[in-house]
Amino acid sequence: MDNEIKKDVEIVEQDHEQPKEERLFTQAEVTEIVKKRLKRAEEKSTQRDDAAFQEREMALNKKESYLKCKEYLLSNNMPTDLLDAFDTSDFEQFENKIGIVQRYVKKNTPVAPLGTAEPAITNKAPGAFSPDYKHEPKKFGY
Repeated sequence: MDNEIKKDVEIVEQDHEQPKEERLFTQAEVTEIVKKRLKRAEEKSTQRDDAAFQEREMALNKKESYLKCKEYLLSNNMPTDLLDAFDTSDFEQFENKIGIVQRYVKKNTPVAPLGTAEPAITNKAPGAFSPDYKHEPKKFGY
């Protein structure tokens, strides 16, 4: 702050080019100095506010993109562990990369065989499950 006051005093002194004696300032000169300092302080404050706003906006965009990516994985029945493996800051790129993974996984997933190993499903109950089957307990020879 002292440096700013010295700069302001030097500027005013250069404007009036008076000898370097201790001088008194008029009300108009003091008002001009105060206006300049207030303007500089306001500009610094505005710059800090803009930087904080931009930082907050970036953080919100990052969270929004992360949630979109998570929702996409859940809607496609994929594990959410993939959020750690891929960059979630850009949803479109994430979606493209997950699409590549999905194509690869589907392409290399074996299909369960159907046919002779599977039991036939019918409406008729065979053997012991038939309603006509009468069960007689085994007799033990004592």
